[in-house]
Amino acid sequence: MAITERQNRIVNEALESMGIDPTVCTREDAPNVWNLHRGKAQIIAVLQESTILQDSKAVTLTIMSPMFKVSNKASERLATYQYILEANHRLTTETFSVSKDWIILSATYYMDDMSLREVRQLIDGLSFHAQQFLAYFTNEEETEDETKSK
Repeated sequence: MAITERQNRIVNEALESMGIDPTVCTREDAPNVWNLHRGKAQIIAVLQESTILQDSKAVTLTIMSPMFKVSNKASERLATYQYILEANHRLTTETFSVSKDWIILSATYYMDDMSLREVRQLIDGLSFHAQQFLAYFTNEEETEDETKSK
């Protein structure tokens, strides 16, 4: 199942409805990849053909936000992993994962019959959570630094 013009158009129109110019954030070398920022969060949307059960194919939209690199300190690393595992349980559609020491917040959806409104809500939802988690981790680090300086 190949990506259709309709599916690509829905993502572009969803971004436009959010006040984002899709031509600015679409990669030249990959017309089905969008890179944008919402607040301090970097958001990457990828429309792709994915393999599902028994080699059948489906078009999916993956929305992700690379959050930060995990600390090399074992205690901080363990605390971060504990936190994201607990946070995964509280999230509805988004999940945390780790890739090359980066904490990634992401969600993947099937594009069949997806509407512009739904795509916008999905991008908004992941963007909201990414900004909230970035603020949490930023505040946590500031608090530790303030404590060390006292």
